[in-house]
Amino acid sequence: KLVIGIVGNLSYAKGAEITAELSRNLASCQPAAQIVVLGATPTENFEYLPNVITHGSFEHAKLRDLMTHYGVNVVLQPSIWPETFSYSVQEMMQLDLPLKVAHNDPKITNVLFNKQGAPVSIIDLDTVMPGSSLHDFGDLVRSMANRVTEDHANIDEVALLSDRYEA
Repeated sequence: KLVIGIVGNLSYAKGAEITAELSRNLASCQPAAQIVVLGATPTENFEYLPNVITHGSFEHAKLRDLMTHYGVNVVLQPSIWPETFSYSVQEMMQLDLPLKVAHNDPKITNVLFNKQGAPVSIIDLDTVMPGSSLHDFGDLVRSMANRVTEDHANIDEVALLSDRYEA
């Protein structure tokens, strides 16, 4: 069973809408999957999502136990703000959870494609450092499945494009 953990309070800038959209998509394709938010969520987006558990505030020392209690098997950071070294990674490192080298900036302009259009390699390695592959995934979603460019001035126009995300 897929149990996605999100560490920290969610707001619009910290990925609340992305999390709500992920919840709706999971409900249709993986109904048994759950999202556990170890932090607060905005009630207007989350009170009707049956596959989201909001734990609320927690003591830092209890994070590992909470992840075990809820059966979290993957951690996601859905923030729409670029964050090279985030709270989530810091928490994972302090708990000795596995990390891998992550590009931390895999937007489409940093991907090299072959003649058939398949991705071959990530280029522009200036941001490579220890991190979670989920940050690469989140940043890829942010840059590829977003209605506007990453430096767009009006945050109200930022939105997840479900068809691109599913592709």
